[in-house]
Amino acid sequence: MKRVIWAEAAINDLHAIERYLVETYSPVFARQIIASLIEAAHWLLDHPHGGSPLQIEGWRKWRPRKSRHILIYRTANDGIEVLRVRHERNDWRLVPQD
Repeated sequence: MKRVIWAEAAINDLHAIERYLVETYSPVFARQIIASLIEAAHWLLDHPHGGSPLQIEGWRKWRPRKSRHILIYRTANDGIEVLRVRHERNDWRLVPQD
């Protein structure tokens, strides 16, 4: 069965995004954005090559429609591994931490 694996760095990114959105907008808005990012990662299970390749072999980036966030991921034997979740204005070219 395919599954989404979240690297620790990606989980930390989601928490940071949520904190920022709660403080800047609202808890409801933050939950909506986080849910949409999680849903986007699950979409990649059926479309693992949906993102653009990066310079590091096997790594890809994908910006979900109507989102300002980028998922940096790689395919895994049993699904995909999300390595980082970055805002489009942040330096998403940072090497993901394993």
